[in-house]
Amino acid sequence: MHVKLLRPHTHAGREYPAGAELKTLRPAQAEWLVAVGAAEPASPEPAPIPHTEPAKAGKKE
Repeated sequence: MHVKLLRPHTHAGREYPAGAELKTLRPAQAEWLVAVGAAEPASPEPAPIPHTEPAKAGKKE
């Protein structure tokens, strides 16, 4: 689950500032942060769209 911190938070000795987006949390951890008002759900970044070349019209000979 992906959340955005609303206030600074320390986890496992590491400090995270308000506004940090945490992308690798287990759902229970993310839900707890939201429940205590420390974070809000955040939408994950959309997957990039692969660039493809348009098909070229072939000449018939």
